[in-house]
Amino acid sequence: LSAANRAEIKEHIGRNVIPVVRTPTGGYLQDTTVIIDALEQQFPDKPVYPTGPFQRPVSLLMEVYAEEWLILPAMHYHWAFKR
Repeated sequence: LSAANRAEIKEHIGRNVIPVVRTPTGGYLQDTTVIIDALEQQFPDKPVYPTGPFQRPVSLLMEVYAEEWLILPAMHYHWAFKR
């Protein structure tokens, strides 16, 4: 990110973090799930989540698992080894 982007994010979100999306109305969304939910509402004809009765709950469970648990090995493998 450029210095200008970092400054803009910090001004509106309160800290330097990604992902952040600036909406056409000037709002800011931070957090993957919040961004996906906003896109789902804005573009219902192009869903991000599957619409099947089995696939949708499974995809939501996978999302929770990835957000809450896969961050631990991701950070380990990111920082534990020299590149």
